Amino acid sequence: YKDATDKGQKAGFKDLMDTIKSDFRSEVRDKDKLNLAKLESQFYERFGDTLIEVELTKAQQKKKAKAQKDLLKKIDKQKEHIRSIQENQIYHDAMEWRFEFPEVLDDEGNFVGFDMVVGNPPYIRQEEFKELKPYLQSDYDLFVSSADIYVYFVELGMRLLRPAGQFNYIIPNKWMRARYGQTMRAYLQTTHVQEIIDFGDLPVFQEVTTYPLILSLGRDLPKDKITAVNVSTLEFTDGMSEHLQDHQIEVLVSELDEEGWVMSDAKTQLLLKKLRSKGVPLGEYVDGKIYRGVLTGLNEASSYSCV
Repeated sequence: YKDATDKGQKAGFKDLMDTIKSDFRSEVRDKDKLNLAKLESQFYERFGDTLIEVELTKAQQKKKAKAQKDLLKKIDKQKEHIRSIQENQIYHDAMEWRFEFPEVLDDEGNFVGFDMVVGNPPYIRQEEFKELKPYLQSDYDLFVSSADIYVYFVELGMRLLRPAGQFNYIIPNKWMRARYGQTMRAYLQTTHVQEIIDFGDLPVFQEVTTYPLILSLGRDLPKDKITAVNVSTLEFTDGMSEHLQDHQIEVLVSELDEEGWVMSDAKTQLLLKKLRSKGVPLGEYVDGKIYRGVLTGLNEASSYSCV
């Protein structure tokens, strides 16, 4: 279809593809109905009305009742299967991607991946999908009980990507510092993190505070540096592209702390490394006894003390 040279050829291929899709769906529906018909036929042949009543022993009656019950259960299960297909709106007008995007399969029909995966995963806190956690734990390497759902979308998106593909997501930036993000940070260090654009707490989405971040990845080998931008304003005088270009920094992957990522330029990272090697961290100096000073539950008093 894509290599056709004129509209007539394209129209012919389009009709052929529509016929194949229609035949495929009809075959699935007919197969389900045929299985039900076979089961009902078996039931009638074995347990339907007969002209001659045969007297059965108690053992034979018990065996017959069990066989009848088992066959009825199969019939009910098949009816429920057909009903669920007919009533399940999730598949209404659904797209069969193996028809629409055959390029993601090789000549044997094996999945090889998409050239690009772009998305904005749902913002759902981990408390709201408890019923999914057993499945996520069994199927996802990045599973952490306290992780929000976008973490699993990152892993799934990378699975769907072909080796030379491009991955771009808008996700919250909390994974960079949250404890549940530790597995994701470790995972990303095995990939090529191409760019991170962090909007911090800017109101990118007016109705909700989401701490958005744009993450760009590739499946090739990891590089020594990450291109990053810490965006501090949504007022782009010369346009967003120019602003991002002017504020890019290079972050050394080797200097990222496994306890949390901070997007600082390489010069700052090396300076901090030198300071840590020469001095004693405050927490260590005070033996971990770091407190919050004087606190009050009276908001007005807190405000005056800040002034």
